[in-house]
Amino acid sequence: MAEKTIVRFTKSNGAYNAGDLAGYSPERAKQLVDAGVAVYRDQPVARPAPAPVEPAKDPEPFTLPEDIDTTVELPADWREAHHSTRIGLATRIIKDRAESDDHAIQILTAYAKLKENPNEG
Repeated sequence: MAEKTIVRFTKSNGAYNAGDLAGYSPERAKQLVDAGVAVYRDQPVARPAPAPVEPAKDPEPFTLPEDIDTTVELPADWREAHHSTRIGLATRIIKDRAESDDHAIQILTAYAKLKENPNEG
């Protein structure tokens, strides 16, 4: 039986995925290595350096618009309400469509705080 040369694939190739090992004739193994889809088994695989991680930025503090409807009654269980209910409440408060459930929660949280402490808003 002919000697096999073991290669490790660095890219998907046919039935093989990156990282798979396979044995080929020395000529075929050289073709795969020269094509850049494999390295010889004992050759280390070069991995790109990870991209630098940007530190998370603190979100801008949310403030309610100046012209809000302060007559909207906020149910005590608004946090457990369906997202469409929260968006509807927030839309009535700011007199404009809340962009998402997260946006609605920001609006309702600020509104609840304003209603609890009207002198701070």
